[in-house]
Amino acid sequence: MPFVKYGNHTIEIRLGSGGQEDVFYDGDPVSSRMTRATKSTHQFSVEEENENVTYEVKIGIRGGLLGMITGYGVMRAPKIEVYRNGKKIYSS
Repeated sequence: MPFVKYGNHTIEIRLGSGGQEDVFYDGDPVSSRMTRATKSTHQFSVEEENENVTYEVKIGIRGGLLGMITGYGVMRAPKIEVYRNGKKIYSS
């Protein structure tokens, strides 16, 4: 799954079978959940270079509910967006 680089830091998103979602920051787990929803949001805060930073990782199914019903793109092509302090830094 995707690795998002920002400066000297890396965010890794792992999507597993059965709706498992795991988010890692510089190799450390920062958020984990099981979901069956068409979209979910993981939020975590870290300190980078003496600054408090908040990240949001939004994970969805391409096509939303229609994609879930028809099977189009389900887990083969998830839609992922990563925000740093409210600014989008990654989109798939």
